[in-house]
Formats: sequence, structure tokens, C-alpha cells
Amino acid sequence: MKLLSPTLLTVALATAFPAAAQSNEALLKELQALKARMSELEKKLQAAPAPAEAPKPQWGMTPEQAAEFNRIANKTEALEDSREMLGFKNLKVSGYMDPAFIYNKAQNRAGAQFLNKVGDDGYNYDNSYFGAAVIDFQKETDSGVKWRLTLSPNRGVGSVFDGDSIVQEASVSIPLTDLQTRLIAGQIPDWSGYEYLPATQNKLITHNLLFDFTIPTAYTGVGMDVTSGKWITKFLVGNMNKSKKDAGVTQPMLAYRVDYAKGEFNGFGFAGVHGNAANFSENMADTDGNVIPQGESRVDLFEIDGYFIRGDWTLQGQLVAIFSSFER
Repeated sequence: MKLLSPTLLTVALATAFPAAAQSNEALLKELQALKARMSELEKKLQAAPAPAEAPKPQWGMTPEQAAEFNRIANKTEALEDSREMLGFKNLKVSGYMDPAFIYNKAQNRAGAQFLNKVGDDGYNYDNSYFGAAVIDFQKETDSGVKWRLTLSPNRGVGSVFDGDSIVQEASVSIPLTDLQTRLIAGQIPDWSGYEYLPATQNKLITHNLLFDFTIPTAYTGVGMDVTSGKWITKFLVGNMNKSKKDAGVTQPMLAYRVDYAKGEFNGFGFAGVHGNAANFSENMADTDGNVIPQGESRVDLFEIDGYFIRGDWTLQGQLVAIFSSFER
């Protein structure tokens, strides 16, 4: 019995050691495989792109508010592009209406006056430029060119010397060397004196008789408009009170105006017209009663005017010298 026990122990130990060695070898292999797998995963993680950061709030806005803001910004840019493409950029449209009630004791007439045709009873002190409906279009391009079209049916300067025209002004102003030196052309209302043609710019109810019966109505032609400091000078060569010269008439007319703004409240200016001008009375009769076309008149007009405006006080004055001779 004493000899058997050591033998069995020896056999058990001999059997156990190979098993333990085999288990350690398998475990080592598994650890090596796991290490290789980890290295492979680390390489894939390093090669993968970095995850995008979550959007940060914009100016304290939530992501939904930021998205709405971007949508509005894109829509605004699209509207601006559309406005520019359609030609609405720097386009100004304005206008006015001034229905009037007129009482004239000399003519025993009282009632409303609005959009009546000047040609029906002629231009008179009580039938000038009030009672009008006017629409004004002004457009300035990126290059500085200014366009203006003012329509005034039956009450504008066109209806005074034409009768059927609804155009008060149709002009263009083109910058030459700079924005202060401009070429002007078209039909331009008269710039003589301190009074303006539109009733909304006239401080009095009617114009004075000097304005009504001596001042030119409008010019049609081409000229210059120059601004230098406090001085504004403009002149035009073309027609006075006529949109087209009659047959056999070739003499042009020169109109000019110079203004000086001495300060914020006062200034002065002078204007002149020299050359042939159309007569509003188109026909006349000779001694035998035969109606013959009336020619143009030679006109030499010079006027000087000034103003002083301070608070509730407005002082304005004008002196005019005019010479004319009739030509058939």
C-alpha cells in the first residue's frame, strides 16, 4: 500500500501538467488574436472622419429660429434680384390730385373745377394748373442717369401749348465728367422766376399775372446742368412753347438760368430766353378777313428773382424785362 500511493500521485501529476500547459497556450493565442482585433479597430477609428459637431445656437436663436432666419434672408435676396431685373430699383412713383372749387365774380361762375381741358376756354388766371391729377415717375440708374416722366391730363404744360398732350415733363439727365455736370434733354417745364408750375408747390391760390401772361411754358431741346458749390447753372437750346418747329422755321431759341444759394434761408437767381418762340394764337386774319398762319415771335426775356425764408416769413420778388417782335 505504501508503494502504491506515490505511484498514483506521480501518474496524476504527470497527467495534469500537460493539460495546464495546453490551456495556457490556447489562452495566449486568444489574447494575441484579441490584441490584433483591437489594433484593427483602432486603425479603422483613426481612418474614419470626425463626427460633425452639433450646430451651435446663432445669436441666441434656437436651430428652428436660425433656419427660419436663413429662409427669410434667402427670400429677401431673391426679391431684390427680381426687383432689379424688372427695373424697379431706384424707381420712385408719386402723384397728387387737387379738385378745386372756383368762384369768379367777373364771369358769374362758381363750381367745381377738376381735369377740365385748358384748350376749351384757353389759359386764364383762374384756369391754370390747379384742378389737376398728376402721376410722376422718376428713375435713376446705377450709372447716375436720371429719367423723369410726369403725366398731367388736361392740366400740364403739354395741354397748354399742344392741347392734346398729357405730358407735363419728359426728360433725361446724363452725367458727363461727374455727377455734377450733366447733359439734359427732353420737354422741361419753364424754370423762370421763383414760382413753380404745380399748384401743390404754389404758396398762393393762383399765379400772378406776370407768370400767367409773360413767363414761358416749357422748353423742348437739349442742354447742360452744372452744379458748382452754391451755384447751379443750366441752359437749353431748342424750342419754346412748341414740341416741333413749323415748316419754314429754322431759328433756335436759347434758355438759361443761374441760381445762387447764399445761405440756408436766402438766395437769388436770374434767367433769360433769347430767340424765336411760338405764338399760342396759331392763326390770325388779314385785312380782307382771310385766315393766315401766324409765324413765330422774336423774344428777348431777362428776369432776376430772389427769396428770403425764415420761420413763418417768406419774402419773394421778381423783376422781368421782355421784348418781342412778330414775324410772319
